[in-house]
Amino acid sequence: MAKLVLNLLITFDGFIAGQKDEIDWIEKVHRRESGGEKFDFSSFTSKLGAIITGSRSYKQGIEHGWFKNNAYGLSPIFVLCKNIPDEKSNDADFRYITTGIKDAHKLASKTAGEKWIYLFGGAAVFQQFLNEDLVDEMFITIAPIIIGKGIRLFENLKVRHIELDVYDVKHHLNGMIETKTRIIKN
Repeated sequence: MAKLVLNLLITFDGFIAGQKDEIDWIEKVHRRESGGEKFDFSSFTSKLGAIITGSRSYKQGIEHGWFKNNAYGLSPIFVLCKNIPDEKSNDADFRYITTGIKDAHKLASKTAGEKWIYLFGGAAVFQQFLNEDLVDEMFITIAPIIIGKGIRLFENLKVRHIELDVYDVKHHLNGMIETKTRIIKN
């Protein structure tokens, strides 16, 4: 069965974006000297069979060109939305889901097969999936920057304690800390 994985960069103080979806801090972090170290995102995307994203992340991605040129591989992207957009993007294989996260998870799992499902975002979508115990692993990279206010990754959770198995931590030369965790299912 497909594994649902969140892979995300967050600030040191736990935000994924500023109060108005600003992500300018990401560029600041990536400009820092890395000592020639490269993040190999293709090793992650090669394991994917499907991607799930929310409508806000979809709109931002279209606006910023994130999905062009198979940036996340050839996997279909399931977009959670209230209504199917009038103007659909051709930047990737988008499939619009208006019936909720459980249906999106079921369709993405069927499509992915033995490969992974990438939970692309945003925070509200992640929180819904986590609240329904559908997230299997989290690859969270902590950026060495504090932005003070914004959209927190871990807010609006129904469960007070979610146990984690941190199985890998990598310290990057530019100060980023990459963590890989499994969610312990009870």
